[in-house]
Amino acid sequence: MKFIPTASILILGLMPSLGFAQEKFSTQKLDPVKPLACTTSCVQNKTNNISIRPGELIEVFDFHDQAGVPRISFYLPLEATSVVQLVKERQGRVDRYYLRGIRKGKTAGGIVPAAWLDSDGFHPRSASDELRIQALIKANPLFITVE
Repeated sequence: MKFIPTASILILGLMPSLGFAQEKFSTQKLDPVKPLACTTSCVQNKTNNISIRPGELIEVFDFHDQAGVPRISFYLPLEATSVVQLVKERQGRVDRYYLRGIRKGKTAGGIVPAAWLDSDGFHPRSASDELRIQALIKANPLFITVE
């Protein structure tokens, strides 16, 4: 009979739960409409709702890179990519984020610190960054409806 340390059993017991840490974002409004908390311009109508059609491409956010200002990005959770596509364009010192409607549905996204995202800017760097992103988007979501 092999001896397995208790710490190993505890760690192995937690492994399955770590793989399912990602939550689904609710697309139903809980609070009255409130403006996005952007430090740069949010191109849409300054509310937390965007409505687009399949195939339509709209600009949702732009960030002007300035010295001393922490970089922020627009983020869509993985489940949102079946409804909309996030397109990022860099022109000089300006990052522009567009949404393209793929098919009818509802989802949510939001603005997060770029330091929490990997080098391509579309995925969280780690599980802890993913939890921070989820909390931030839940606190200030941008509801997206493709009609």
